[in-house]
Amino acid sequence: MSIFAKIFPPAYPDLDWLQIGITTRCNASCIYCPQSEFGKSLCSRDLSWETFKALISAFLSTRLIYLQGWGEPMMHPGLMDMLKTVKENGCMAGLTTNGMLLDPDRIKAFVDAGLDFLSLSLAGVDKKNDAIRKGTRLDRVLRVLDDIHRIRAASGASHPRVHLAYMLLRSNLDDIPAMSRFFNSVDFDQVVISSLTLGFSSEMEKEMVLAENTSEFGNLKNRLREMRDKTSHPEKIHFHLYNPGKRPGPCSENILRSAYIDVEGTLKPCVCTDFSGLKAASVRPNQSTGPYPHHRYDFGHVLTHGVNHLWHSKPYRAFRRSWELEKIPEGCRYCTKPYIDDLRC
Repeated sequence: MSIFAKIFPPAYPDLDWLQIGITTRCNASCIYCPQSEFGKSLCSRDLSWETFKALISAFLSTRLIYLQGWGEPMMHPGLMDMLKTVKENGCMAGLTTNGMLLDPDRIKAFVDAGLDFLSLSLAGVDKKNDAIRKGTRLDRVLRVLDDIHRIRAASGASHPRVHLAYMLLRSNLDDIPAMSRFFNSVDFDQVVISSLTLGFSSEMEKEMVLAENTSEFGNLKNRLREMRDKTSHPEKIHFHLYNPGKRPGPCSENILRSAYIDVEGTLKPCVCTDFSGLKAASVRPNQSTGPYPHHRYDFGHVLTHGVNHLWHSKPYRAFRRSWELEKIPEGCRYCTKPYIDDLRC
């Protein structure tokens, strides 16, 4: 079979997206981010250009390349070269940023390079955001939003589409009524309101919006729907929330049609598996608390084997097969992602 595989190698996977963690460096210290808890363990690293080039062959069968992992992508010195390479290979490109390093020149460069999606992170509608997302400022994000729309219009471009990634925490649940006024005051293409997925300390766990029962979740759902319906464009408001009454289903990280490359160049199922083996980590889906599993879903280095070989390797195929059979793999059983509700029903 090995000889046959060498003569007739399997086709590259048809992926919806490939997420690439290009740096672990960050200029902020958000209280809910693993960087704040494990900054010294994660170190400050950048994905090498050599490793990035090893991914290019996978771009031809991938729709979206997302240049961001557990760090601020604007801090990678080769970000623009990576973006240009992605676009030259026919892929859509996106990234999430805290916005503090964006200025008109950099925004214009993104527009000219063809960046498709630019997501700005928020965790509040007033000064609370600045306290939660330490090192960032809401007023600066709002100026960046204005600059993006101004520069985009001046260039006659419709890209990048501007998304707001809003983190819903227990400490800011009282702000839900004010969110509709805030969203009506800013210009954006889409908002995704998410609850914290991973909690790596007791303080982070307290911020996780994990309803203890269906009644509590129903109340939260009604409050958020009422808020959404008061916005000028409710169709632009989307949700990504843990539902304790939801039957575990397909992973919301799209495990079967996406993958993640960490800053070292290791292929993993998703960005949430970047912390396997960190003993202090814990999560609480479905009212259970336990140590984050020590399974290392590291399926190999792309420089050594390439994305295609690793994707079709026996361990990775077995991992995906478990999901296809609706058997959540051991290392994923403590994650909230199989319980995510988008509130469409």
